[in-house]
Amino acid sequence: MSSPLSSISFPLSPMSESPNYLALHNAYQLCAILLRDGLTPDTLPYAQSIEPLAAVLPSPFDADIAASQHYALFEEAVYPFQSIFLDKSNLIGGDVAETLYELYAALGFETTALPDHIATELECLAWLCAAAAETEGPAIENMQLALLTEIGRWIVPFSMAMKRNGTAFYQALADFVLLAVENHPLFAALPDPAPLAAVPDILADDKTRLGDISTFLLTPLHSGVYLAPATIQGIGRKFNLPIGFGTRNLMLTNVFRQGAHYNCVDEVWQTLADYVAQWIGDYETQNAKLAAPWLARAIEMQALITKLRAATLAMEDTPEA
Repeated sequence: MSSPLSSISFPLSPMSESPNYLALHNAYQLCAILLRDGLTPDTLPYAQSIEPLAAVLPSPFDADIAASQHYALFEEAVYPFQSIFLDKSNLIGGDVAETLYELYAALGFETTALPDHIATELECLAWLCAAAAETEGPAIENMQLALLTEIGRWIVPFSMAMKRNGTAFYQALADFVLLAVENHPLFAALPDPAPLAAVPDILADDKTRLGDISTFLLTPLHSGVYLAPATIQGIGRKFNLPIGFGTRNLMLTNVFRQGAHYNCVDEVWQTLADYVAQWIGDYETQNAKLAAPWLARAIEMQALITKLRAATLAMEDTPEA
């Protein structure tokens, strides 16, 4: 089976040359399939023909194990939705999804999938590239720029979260997706991303409790980082804290509560500060245009940690409302 990416290589042709939009269509379409469905007997041959992915494919291939790895990453660790990264509620849907619904309608792209899933966005981009292969002009370019702008708002933290929580294959796929986006012929024409929405002053409300601080930290729009369940559980194990199981919010709240009980809350916050510092370091290695708003937010979060630490100490004996 020949690969749909057999005609693509990076870097792509400069803007002065004719871009291979058909190859781009194939690249984005395959990335979308792999992100939505994972490695399957049908997609495996395509992945085998892409050098950076082929180098990290599991051998021998086991479809059941591949399905479980895909589930563990995208159903339990990293939720692949733009709203999770950009909505202040840290919930799927909302205004972010509505904006994409409206954009797809304006573009003429029809889908029954959730609009802000990364695979849906890449499927739309693939569809636009197929159209661009047949039609030139500012109209189709502006359509692609509109969608690239949306993808560019969150692709960096999402890909970084994938790399921190996925297998070697998904780490390579994260790099490949980001590379494909950055090598779109119109990427250089993208405007600089707007700053992220302002961080609310969570400590201004005297009703703020440990659970509220946990929710704040777990919202990438506010913290600039992504805290997966395994990261939270790792903090608990590091200090032998009995945090139990459940939602990310419950586990992180228990980390703070048990950290205070076992007199290691300072160490817990230092571990979180170190984690934010790691993200800052990673942002500094990414494409500066796309990473800039997230780098600024993570730096802002680093400065806020001291205040949050003091607040959790004051709350240790205060019952949750």
